[in-house]
Amino acid sequence: MPDTKLTKRQTQVLQLIRESLRTRGFPPTVRELCQALGCRSPNAVHRLLRVLAQKGYLERSEQRRSRAFRLTIGQDLPAPSLSQASLVSVPVLSNGFFGSAEELFEHANAYITLDARLFPQRPLYAVAMPDDALSAEGILPGDLLLAVRSSELREGCIVGALLHGLLLVRRLRKRDSAWELSASARSFPPIRFREGEPDVAVVLHVIGLIRTLEPKS
Repeated sequence: MPDTKLTKRQTQVLQLIRESLRTRGFPPTVRELCQALGCRSPNAVHRLLRVLAQKGYLERSEQRRSRAFRLTIGQDLPAPSLSQASLVSVPVLSNGFFGSAEELFEHANAYITLDARLFPQRPLYAVAMPDDALSAEGILPGDLLLAVRSSELREGCIVGALLHGLLLVRRLRKRDSAWELSASARSFPPIRFREGEPDVAVVLHVIGLIRTLEPKS
């Protein structure tokens, strides 16, 4: 019969895992455990996890992933409820024509409530994908995009941009000395502009999406 007694260090690891499950809903990474324990090498954490698995407190996956372990049956904690989690109210921006970025952000046509831990960036906004310009990248018309307000021009980001007052969602690319709002669908021509042009303004950086799945008939 395996020895199930825990050393002080093993107990500390188990408490860190339980606390992460209670507050975040998922276990800490090996790196996070390493930092919390003050270990110089992740090998020490791997040894502790291996011993906890041998004693029956953890189950480990054969895949060497950062969170490839979980508490065994009887050790699991329930996922935090919404009443325990901090919630955030996210304005859903309108699709249409706007005279300026300020006007866009002042016109929310609805609000959605999310668990703040899902998207910790602030300020957070939502906008419905207006077309199928990025459908080849898995972003479909009607998808609710989560974005932060930003005018930074950064290569490769999916951005919301005002073009002559119309909000578009495109992939931002650097082209020589200019920038390009590009689409994955050929029916949407690329839009080239230079930084500071008055007719084009990047206003959002997309960081995630929410999709409602419709049942097939």
